[in-house]
Amino acid sequence: MTIIKNRFFGPVIILIVSLFIFTRGLAIHGLEYRDDEIFYYQSTQEMVETKNYLSPTYFGEDRFQKPILYYWFILFSYKLMGVNWFSARFVASVFGAFSLILSWLLAKELFNKRIAHLSVVILMTTPLFFRHAKEVVPDMPMNFFIVLSMYCVWTFLNKSSDLKFRILFFVSCALGFLIKGFAAFIPIVCALVFTLGLKQKGSLKEWKFGQGMMLMLLIIAPWFLYMIYTHGQQYLDYMLIEETQNRLSHQDHGFDIFFRIRDFFNKILYYSNVIFSYFAPWSIFIFVAIPYTLSVYKKRTNEQRSFQFVLIWFFSVFLFFSLLHVRINHYMLVLTTPFAILVSYFLLDPLEGQHVLLQILTGFRKYMLIFTFTVGVVAYSFLIIFLVGANRMWLLLIGAIFVAGILSMLRLRKPFIAPACLGVLLLGVYSQSAILNQAGVTEQAPLQRIAQIIEQNQDSYLVGVGSHDIHEKKLQVFFDQQVIKSAASSVEETKGKLNQLMSSSEGVYCLMIEEDYLAYKREVLDKYEHDIFYEDYIFRKRLNIDKGFFKALVTLDQETVYDYFMEKIILLKKDSLV
Repeated sequence: MTIIKNRFFGPVIILIVSLFIFTRGLAIHGLEYRDDEIFYYQSTQEMVETKNYLSPTYFGEDRFQKPILYYWFILFSYKLMGVNWFSARFVASVFGAFSLILSWLLAKELFNKRIAHLSVVILMTTPLFFRHAKEVVPDMPMNFFIVLSMYCVWTFLNKSSDLKFRILFFVSCALGFLIKGFAAFIPIVCALVFTLGLKQKGSLKEWKFGQGMMLMLLIIAPWFLYMIYTHGQQYLDYMLIEETQNRLSHQDHGFDIFFRIRDFFNKILYYSNVIFSYFAPWSIFIFVAIPYTLSVYKKRTNEQRSFQFVLIWFFSVFLFFSLLHVRINHYMLVLTTPFAILVSYFLLDPLEGQHVLLQILTGFRKYMLIFTFTVGVVAYSFLIIFLVGANRMWLLLIGAIFVAGILSMLRLRKPFIAPACLGVLLLGVYSQSAILNQAGVTEQAPLQRIAQIIEQNQDSYLVGVGSHDIHEKKLQVFFDQQVIKSAASSVEETKGKLNQLMSSSEGVYCLMIEEDYLAYKREVLDKYEHDIFYEDYIFRKRLNIDKGFFKALVTLDQETVYDYFMEKIILLKKDSLV
């Protein structure tokens, strides 16, 4: 009984805490919203309505993007809890929670429990991971199947080649492929490299990759064959050209080797910047953690296999996506687990010794954590006071938390204390992310108000977005009909699209930033009789910080600081032609 309790206590705690944090404000279109969400929400809703569970559509048009399995997960959630945004996003929250559990189990087997505990804290508070655990996109389920596959690799090679882990590895890779395609094969590359790195001739044979590939084919092939049979060459061309060829290669440059080398290094710089930005604040430590791990690799003979495994995983993911034609920041989500383990190891390693470099690393680790903790407290104070508009008395409570945290980080010498304090602070902040939307300072809050006003005032209408800085998919979540994008990056193309929208015989609502409205008013909009129906404010995409901002900040002038972050939007209305 005690063994069972000890075995499941950690995973159960992780499951409860992570689901509590991930599901807070899950039905709100707030800070974590991503414009791709509407595709999966709407397409699966149409599956429910049409009972066509095999070929997704988006507003009645065939949608070939991504395989079917993620749609089925959302469909299952809809069947359990109804068709709503909470149900759709709950899928990512569940897979996020199970990704944490697997990462904890893996870090514990690779190193120890302390590193496993901190790895979970770092994962939960890595912005890219946190965001994808609250979105209707397939990235988090894909991440789960990759982590599961890697857990199977390690367990298979360290538990006398247990057959069930070999089978589960190939099943997991196949299910990952049915989520998001070829990225699911990253664990196969890692397994091959890691197995060959062991220099054990029998290990590679024990994998029986031929049988594994046949098992994967049996799982993957039926749905793809159905889609080819149903849609023919149209689907085949999309999969081979759009989803495969255009993502893997540069058609415009052929086999220009110099372009490919230059592009590869540009991708390395791009994804390094993604890690620095989207893995903050923990990314500060990864650029030290990797060289440190490499420096102690040969000295720590009992941990060499663990180092080898995590480093192969990290660099395989990084290089795989650097070789692709397209570059998308959320590809790095599948890097979060090895990232968290490497950073945890560096932050918790005793760094014992008199060598000057070790003393520098100890000081860097300690005072960088304190500095990051301080920046986090200041940033949260700014948000809560100046943007949310909370009572200034909150500063006293935040100040008390800050003092307690700093004293703990300075006085308590155990390496776990400082990163744990930072992690707890970040968890507290992230769990309150919904308050920004409730205070009306996220981009979605004014869009929701505008959608409610439109639906209350007219039965038959077209809804358009006339500013390039406002994404029509973010407004689409509030409408059953399709929202029209009537703006582009070029001025002339925007004029043409606005003319096309406004010349419609139907009633029109068009949402624009005030600056764009004034720019196109005389040349386009004044041709059509219209009224400014509603005005609101939306979070600025481009901030203009000057001396006035800092003066308002020092004097705690909430209204002035708020104005620096918000800009006016215009909802214009054109009546239908009778």
